[in-house]
Amino acid sequence: GFFTVPANVTHVNAAAWGGGGGGGGSDTNNRGGNGGGGGGAASYNLISVVPGNTFTYAVGIGGAGGEAAGGTGADGVISTINSVTPITPAIVLSGGPGTGGLGNRGTISAGNSEGGVATGSVGAILSNGLVGTSNGNPGGNGGDSGTAFTIFGAGGAGSSNSVGNPGNAPGAGGGGGERYNGWFSSSNYAGGAGAAGRVFFDYITVTGITPNPVCVGSTITITGTNFSTSGTTTVTINGVACTSVTEVSATSITAVVAAGTTSGVVNIVNNGRRNNGHSITVNAAPASPGNPTSNSPQCNPPGVTLTRAGTPPAGVDWYWQTTAAGTSTTNNTATFLATTSGTYYLRARNAAGCWSTDSGSLVVSVSAGLPAI
Repeated sequence: GFFTVPANVTHVNAAAWGGGGGGGGSDTNNRGGNGGGGGGAASYNLISVVPGNTFTYAVGIGGAGGEAAGGTGADGVISTINSVTPITPAIVLSGGPGTGGLGNRGTISAGNSEGGVATGSVGAILSNGLVGTSNGNPGGNGGDSGTAFTIFGAGGAGSSNSVGNPGNAPGAGGGGGERYNGWFSSSNYAGGAGAAGRVFFDYITVTGITPNPVCVGSTITITGTNFSTSGTTTVTINGVACTSVTEVSATSITAVVAAGTTSGVVNIVNNGRRNNGHSITVNAAPASPGNPTSNSPQCNPPGVTLTRAGTPPAGVDWYWQTTAAGTSTTNNTATFLATTSGTYYLRARNAAGCWSTDSGSLVVSVSAGLPAI
């Protein structure tokens, strides 16, 4: 088969598990078949790609269980992945097959019940399959497959007076069968089949990041596909880690732009998958104003007059607010008249629309005026 890297993908994780060997059959009581070997697993993490790059792959089948007449299980088949278009370094992954188990508790030796051997290009992570076991009653257990990205197939258990259990996907060996001898009937039993191998291409796509430009302290939303809400997710912008990273869904991640961040590449790592195909412009937040002064306490009327300390720099306005994170652009005058007691704030906003992360503030006291006579 062929795998072509889709649009909006920058990195791919890939793995190949070979097929598991079949378990041996049994036609002799208390001499169960041996378990088949597990397939090997070869993997490569974070392959740097561009859309349109292609890989070829082959998925190996699992070996059939040995026949009930004490037959030997069939070997699994190799699984492979190879990069076709120019990818540096070239990727070659091979999950070797597990071999079949002998019937009737034959002696395990080279060529039977062996775990598959994983091979690959420089940088590949290799994990060989496990050897099947030998046992009389129940039959031997199949070997586990190799492990890639925490995924492996568990070997099928050997059976007593029954057919061996099949191996679990991907690539585990089948368990050995064991003959049944009863008072009035007897039955020979086949081994369990080895599980088929698997190939695996895993990635995330990123289709957009909004808003762009963005202010320091603001939240960005990353849209794409195949995001995971499990594992760990990190987002950096030009090398500075974002805060409050949240996987909202399979198609959305949010993150807060941290102080000190500058414009550059957005790098997302989500549960071991990476994408760094987008850049954004980051506008710095203006410096926060100092605390204002006032003639508090006063009666109302006339109320308390708050006065800003200093003058805003060029390109920046200071706006009076009634909450610390207020964004009102109603009043940017040098003074503000407070007619009720409370805390009043002064917050900066620059020409890019970015607000200061903090604000100047002052608590004032306003009393009711004397009643008219």
